[in-house]
Amino acid sequence: MSGIRAGGAVRRCRDLVLAALLVLGAGTAAAQQEAARDTVVADDATQVGGALMSVTNQAAQMQDGTQVQTYSQAGLFTKFTVTPKAGVKANVRQNTFYGEVMTNVGLMRGGNFVNNLKWNYEEYRKQDKNVERRNVNFNYGFGQQLPLVVRIDGDWSWSHDKTVNTAGFSNLFAQDNKSLRLAASKTKHRLGGLIHSFRVGTSFDDRVSENQNTPNNAREGSLDGGLQTGWEIADGVVLAGRVYGRTVSGQKTLGFEEGPSSTQGDTLGVGVYFDRRFTKGSVAVTRANFERRFLDFRKNSQGLIDTVGIAEDLKVVQELETKDATSLEFENQLRVVGIDFRTLASRTTDDLDYAANGQGLKQRHLDNFEVGAGSKVGVDSLAVIYTYGWTWDDQRIQGATANRGRQYNKAREFEFVWVRPLFAGTELKLRTYEGLFQDIAEAEHNQNDKDRYQNDFSVELGRRWPDRFTTNLLYSFRSSEDRSIRETRSSNNNIKTSYEIAPDYTWYVSDWLTFGQVYKVYIQYTDYVYSELESVNRDDNYNKRGNLSTKVTLNPTSRLQVEIRHDYNKKFNATATGTSTTGGTFYRRDLNQTISKLDLGLSYRVVPGVILEAATYRTRDDQVRFTTNSTNETTDYSGEIWVGTRVDRQVGDMQISAIIKKYNAFGPAVTESSADYWEADAYVKWEF
Repeated sequence: MSGIRAGGAVRRCRDLVLAALLVLGAGTAAAQQEAARDTVVADDATQVGGALMSVTNQAAQMQDGTQVQTYSQAGLFTKFTVTPKAGVKANVRQNTFYGEVMTNVGLMRGGNFVNNLKWNYEEYRKQDKNVERRNVNFNYGFGQQLPLVVRIDGDWSWSHDKTVNTAGFSNLFAQDNKSLRLAASKTKHRLGGLIHSFRVGTSFDDRVSENQNTPNNAREGSLDGGLQTGWEIADGVVLAGRVYGRTVSGQKTLGFEEGPSSTQGDTLGVGVYFDRRFTKGSVAVTRANFERRFLDFRKNSQGLIDTVGIAEDLKVVQELETKDATSLEFENQLRVVGIDFRTLASRTTDDLDYAANGQGLKQRHLDNFEVGAGSKVGVDSLAVIYTYGWTWDDQRIQGATANRGRQYNKAREFEFVWVRPLFAGTELKLRTYEGLFQDIAEAEHNQNDKDRYQNDFSVELGRRWPDRFTTNLLYSFRSSEDRSIRETRSSNNNIKTSYEIAPDYTWYVSDWLTFGQVYKVYIQYTDYVYSELESVNRDDNYNKRGNLSTKVTLNPTSRLQVEIRHDYNKKFNATATGTSTTGGTFYRRDLNQTISKLDLGLSYRVVPGVILEAATYRTRDDQVRFTTNSTNETTDYSGEIWVGTRVDRQVGDMQISAIIKKYNAFGPAVTESSADYWEADAYVKWEF
């Protein structure tokens, strides 16, 4: 891997500097993509959908950097600080050593330069694995030195991840990535009756990596720009349009293949945004597309790498990826006679096509509609929401002459919420919900059809009593039904009915003592539709859960905090065995389980900046399992205790921080390495 060794690094560093000069001086095309993988070259402004949010958020983000401030003209430099930091971490999994030096230089008229150097080394305890990382990054903002918001960002990341498996085979995953970007923007620039916001940028990337002796390198440049224009055509009504484009060009190496890489993409959007006396909202349409050429591994129809049994010269292909997408969105909020109405409607379509990838052509269509109404009638608050979703996707795999057939998904949901204060300090909340979700397919794929119907109902009563006492009572009911027509899945068709009741209270005994309990009972019946058939290996069952949780919080002094908690759980599982003459169901016990857990935690501030912490828990798990011919009883104990100290002291310009903990644990799931270990995180940081 000569490209990552010293000679190659120096050579590429020299090339990077030359390229940076070209970027800054001539504004040539440069690229900014993720270092570890090829991604669709797109910006927030190119994403289909969210037209209103995209336009408004983008403008707001650009505006943040242009807020007018007054700066002193006394000298070129207004600030210069250097902040070194060094530390070490240790836990049951790994040891980590790290260091960091941050330099911050303030310049006249709001200019600012920040440079950060980081180093990190990790040693893994349970495997032969070491990771070293180095990173240098900087950014320079020109402040108000220029009429535009201008920023330069640079980054150099290097890492070596070496792993040796139990058979003695080693692998080195190495990366050496450099990037440089220049961006300029201006927002809310008024020209005549129009308001403009624009941004332009150029960047350069040099990425080198190797994993499993396979290089994956790229050197690319990009140029991008966008313009957003708004026109107030009437009072409270704005017509806005936006356009964005990006081009990328470069060279890529993947395995033993080398070839050009490029991307061209653009987005065009237009919308009407209104905010009148009784109503506000928007109507927007967006169209986006891109074309991308790059080297990629051969993939199957599922998009997974598929190079097994393929000749070396055929494992890498020159890929062409194209995408066209369109979205239409409508949003409206309306208030009429004290009722608030909200409507959302959208349609999104996109076609994604691969020239070499086995996925071939993928098509998608998404419709979504949501309407809601809310009102306050006297002391009552009411809300109603209805949502409808309809989507389909289709695919024509590589080499096929016809499409697979559409796979449809439909969703319909209805929700009603009613909140009413019954009397002083007491509130009643009622909620009901119904949802139907359907998967529907065409032709031979029709066997994938399945439905889920869900019905929820809950009532919650809350009361805050005088003298520091609160109570709450929750009752809920849920019924869900799953149906599938596929032969291999229909045996799982079932109806689940569940009930839950959960009373709780909290007693604020004093300013330093709080006591509370929560009791929950949960019961679920599962009825399998075809359980009576001999070929179906499913039995109706019954599950019951009970839990009592008690919590005590004490703050006897300003230095000491203590929390005690006890959880007591009872579980009961049973399987249906038959029915009685009156229609009742007989059940056979399968499991009785009792779990008792006690937790204790405390924190004590010894002196300012030094805190002693400790926590422990102990659990007892009793199980009785019933079979046809026997009964099996087991009891398991588990627990853990840790004691530690937290230090956070400021000594002049130096900050000392450390956390040291000692762990001891036992139990059936505790390994030898996690039964007795130390955990630490300590660092020293100062500023000058």
